[in-house]
Amino acid sequence: MKKTIGLLLVCVFLASACASTPPPSVPQRDEDYYNQGMAQMEKKFYDEAVKNFEDLRDKFPLSPYAGLALLRMGECHYLEKNYIEAQYQFDNFRRLHPSHAQVDYAMFMAGMCQFNQILDYDRDQTPAYAAVAQLEMLVEVFPNSPYAAKALCKIAEAKKHIAEYEFFVGSFYLKKNNYLAAYARFDKLLLQYPNAIERDRVLLAMAKACLYDGQTEKGKRILQLLLRNYPDGACAADAENLMGMY
Repeated sequence: MKKTIGLLLVCVFLASACASTPPPSVPQRDEDYYNQGMAQMEKKFYDEAVKNFEDLRDKFPLSPYAGLALLRMGECHYLEKNYIEAQYQFDNFRRLHPSHAQVDYAMFMAGMCQFNQILDYDRDQTPAYAAVAQLEMLVEVFPNSPYAAKALCKIAEAKKHIAEYEFFVGSFYLKKNNYLAAYARFDKLLLQYPNAIERDRVLLAMAKACLYDGQTEKGKRILQLLLRNYPDGACAADAENLMGMY
């Protein structure tokens, strides 16, 4: 009997304890949703954070936090390396809030989404071209932005990838004895990305394309240009050897 009474008392105590435990807090205001999402971001619970920011936008579409929620959603996807979805959110922010003070940041992050998808130079460089276009737009529209200097650095890196890709393609044509296509590729490279690659390396390749194609005088003029401007460069010895052969 005493055991039964004891068990009943324990059950009553547990029931009252459970009843007094407050339920998990449910956000009531736009700020609550935003702060809860930020707290989840801090803990790296990115899916949960995105859900909070989405709820914020659904329930308070006119709130000043609704625009910020787009940026935070973009950051969540970016941190998870889901760059396509991240860029969508940053672009969406710029489209919906064109006069917002953080438009330059959204443009920078959209460019970084493209930049982080750049592959090795022997692969398709579409993300590199897109990153350059996006980041150059940022620098043009917001030259005094705190993100402009970073954008310029990333533009230079992306252009190096593009230049190496163009050189790779030109070298492929050269090996396949397609000298006209090779020369055109190298010429385009020097015209469009003159500071993104060693010029003497490209000039040597251009000279080879001309010499192998029977354009001896043109090839020798390019070699002379190379030796005049880069007498101590890494390609000088090869250029002198070619001059001696032709």
